[in-house]
Amino acid sequence: MPSKETRSLVEIGSKNRSGAITLPKPWLDFWKMKKKAKISIVYDSILVVIPPGYPDKEGIEEKVKDFLLEK
Repeated sequence: MPSKETRSLVEIGSKNRSGAITLPKPWLDFWKMKKKAKISIVYDSILVVIPPGYPDKEGIEEKVKDFLLEK
């Protein structure tokens, strides 16, 4: 399922502005994502989205954190 796309940042709210991007439908379908699903996000200079059904979710979160903190 590897893919590469360009997405636009959407501004959310007016007082405490935030940014949002939409997730690709094929990715949502593959992970059987439902409305209001809880998604883990690990970020620093890059952002990694981890779906709730990901095997060894805690392990991948640690690997990503280690990668981001490498010098």
